[in-house]
Amino acid sequence: MDKYEYVLSGDKYPDDAYEFESEWNEDYPARLTEDAAKDYYDNHDGWGSEWPVDLEIYINGKILSVFNVSLEYEPIFYAIKKEDNEGIK
Repeated sequence: MDKYEYVLSGDKYPDDAYEFESEWNEDYPARLTEDAAKDYYDNHDGWGSEWPVDLEIYINGKILSVFNVSLEYEPIFYAIKKEDNEGIK
Protein backbone atom coordinates (compact mmCIF):
# COMPACT_ATOMS: atom_id res chain seq x y z
CA MET A 1 0.00 0.00 0.00
CA ASP A 2 1.32 3.45 -0.90
CA LYS A 3 2.12 6.04 1.77
CA TYR A 4 0.69 9.48 0.96
CA GLU A 5 2.09 12.61 2.59
CA TYR A 6 2.09 16.36 2.02
CA VAL A 7 3.70 19.52 3.30
CA LEU A 8 2.85 23.14 2.79
CA SER A 9 5.38 24.66 0.41
CA GLY A 10 8.15 26.19 2.44
CA ASP A 11 7.89 23.54 5.16
CA LYS A 12 10.49 20.80 5.43
CA TYR A 13 9.90 17.26 4.24
CA PRO A 14 9.78 14.84 6.04
CA ASP A 15 9.88 16.73 9.37
CA ASP A 16 6.69 18.74 8.76
CA ALA A 17 4.85 16.16 6.64
CA TYR A 18 1.28 15.06 7.27
CA GLU A 19 0.18 11.58 6.26
CA PHE A 20 -3.26 11.17 4.68
CA GLU A 21 -5.44 8.53 3.09
CA SER A 22 -6.92 8.61 -0.38
CA GLU A 23 -8.75 6.30 -2.74
CA TRP A 24 -6.87 8.01 -5.60
CA ASN A 25 -3.32 7.31 -6.78
CA GLU A 26 -0.60 9.05 -8.79
CA ASP A 27 -2.67 8.57 -11.96
CA TYR A 28 -5.11 11.16 -10.53
CA PRO A 29 -2.79 13.73 -8.94
CA ALA A 30 -5.37 16.54 -8.66
CA ARG A 31 -7.86 14.27 -6.84
CA LEU A 32 -5.09 13.02 -4.58
CA THR A 33 -4.17 16.61 -3.75
CA GLU A 34 -7.80 17.51 -3.02
CA ASP A 35 -7.82 14.73 -0.40
CA ALA A 36 -4.62 16.16 1.09
CA ALA A 37 -6.21 19.63 1.22
CA LYS A 38 -9.30 18.24 2.95
CA ASP A 39 -7.07 16.55 5.52
CA TYR A 40 -5.18 19.80 6.07
CA TYR A 41 -8.43 21.76 6.48
CA ASP A 42 -10.12 19.23 8.77
CA ASN A 43 -7.22 17.98 10.90
CA HIS A 44 -4.38 20.51 10.88
CA ASP A 45 -5.98 23.96 11.34
CA GLY A 46 -6.25 24.57 7.62
CA TRP A 47 -9.57 26.34 8.25
CA GLY A 48 -7.51 29.16 9.77
CA SER A 49 -5.05 29.37 6.89
CA GLU A 50 -4.99 31.94 4.17
CA TRP A 51 -6.03 30.14 0.98
CA PRO A 52 -4.95 29.35 -1.68
CA VAL A 53 -2.06 27.23 -0.37
CA ASP A 54 0.68 25.33 -2.17
CA LEU A 55 0.91 21.65 -1.23
CA GLU A 56 3.80 19.38 -2.06
CA ILE A 57 2.53 15.80 -2.49
CA TYR A 58 4.76 12.81 -1.71
CA ILE A 59 4.15 9.14 -2.46
CA ASN A 60 6.37 6.66 -0.64
CA GLY A 61 8.84 9.46 0.14
CA LYS A 62 9.18 10.73 -3.44
CA ILE A 63 7.71 14.04 -4.54
CA LEU A 64 4.84 13.75 -7.02
CA SER A 65 4.31 17.46 -7.66
CA VAL A 66 3.41 20.83 -6.15
CA PHE A 67 -0.19 22.01 -6.44
CA ASN A 68 -1.83 25.35 -5.74
CA VAL A 69 -5.09 24.59 -3.94
CA SER A 70 -7.99 27.03 -3.57
CA LEU A 71 -10.82 26.79 -1.07
CA GLU A 72 -14.27 27.56 -2.40
CA TYR A 73 -16.87 29.05 -0.11
CA GLU A 74 -20.53 28.26 -0.62
CA PRO A 75 -22.91 29.76 1.92
CA ILE A 76 -25.80 27.63 3.10
CA PHE A 77 -28.87 29.24 4.65
CA TYR A 78 -31.34 27.68 7.08
CA ALA A 79 -34.64 29.30 8.08
CA ILE A 80 -36.58 28.42 11.22
CA LYS A 81 -39.95 29.95 11.89
CA LYS A 82 -40.00 31.91 15.13
CA GLU A 83 -42.52 30.75 17.72
CA ASP A 84 -43.73 34.25 18.66
CA ASN A 85 -45.34 35.58 15.48
CA GLU A 86 -48.24 37.49 17.07
CA GLY A 87 -49.39 40.51 15.14
CA ILE A 88 -47.98 39.31 11.85
CA LYS A 89 -50.52 38.74 9.10
